[in-house]
Amino acid sequence: MPILSVLSLLAKPPPPKEAAHSSATRPAASRLIKTVKYLQGLRSENTELSAIDPVLIHLTRCCEHYDDIAEELRQCSEALSALLLMLRHTENAQVRGKALWALLEPLQQRLQRAMERLEAVTS
Repeated sequence: MPILSVLSLLAKPPPPKEAAHSSATRPAASRLIKTVKYLQGLRSENTELSAIDPVLIHLTRCCEHYDDIAEELRQCSEALSALLLMLRHTENAQVRGKALWALLEPLQQRLQRAMERLEAVTS
């Protein structure tokens, strides 16, 4: 498959959540999810901890968002690595501005959306 075809596939949004997730590729998100589940278990055993209920609900939602954002960032990173490899090994090292822009612009848009989502989750 030509490298441009690979890059065009990587520039597309990630597949639905069920197909995109693999806990092995996101250890930080997995630790966060495990910690939140542990806290939820402690909360269910101790009624005195009811004050943390709103925070646990918020953290549960954040876990879902962080996992999605991490996948988006991972895919963008892979696409940029493939683009750099292509540029490094191309016979004609001179890529015209519009062609390079066409390759980079979709990735930049995806990175921008991921950053906006991350900022929305953390605010």
